[in-house]
Amino acid sequence: GPKANILISGNEIRQFASHLMEKLNITTKEQKEGTSPEERDQYIVVFSRSQTRLILNEAELILALAQEFQMRVVTVSMEDQTYSSIVQVISGASMLVSMHGAQLVTSLFLPRGAAVVELFPYAVSPEQYTPYKT
Repeated sequence: GPKANILISGNEIRQFASHLMEKLNITTKEQKEGTSPEERDQYIVVFSRSQTRLILNEAELILALAQEFQMRVVTVSMEDQTYSSIVQVISGASMLVSMHGAQLVTSLFLPRGAAVVELFPYAVSPEQYTPYKT
């Protein structure tokens, strides 16, 4: 769970993410093309899973996101892609949608201003299951 009295700024998290991206040899579109965040292609990333905690209505969710936000929706999967390729995609996204899980650590690579939507399993009471207590 969360640690008490630990003060880490957003700037330190961004520096850490930049360091990891450098070590993974990943560059963002802005670095490659010199584009500003306003000029970049806006898209939503959905984490897709096929074994556990899968989104049963994933196709409908993707369609609804595309229609509601008028953005392209890209799926990524830890089962089918490398961590580096997923980080590359997420580093340019406007929104990340995922079931609750460790893969959400990749949200630290999102650009400033991006949104994170964390989904929880249906009918699991957060009061009865410690990881979901907030």
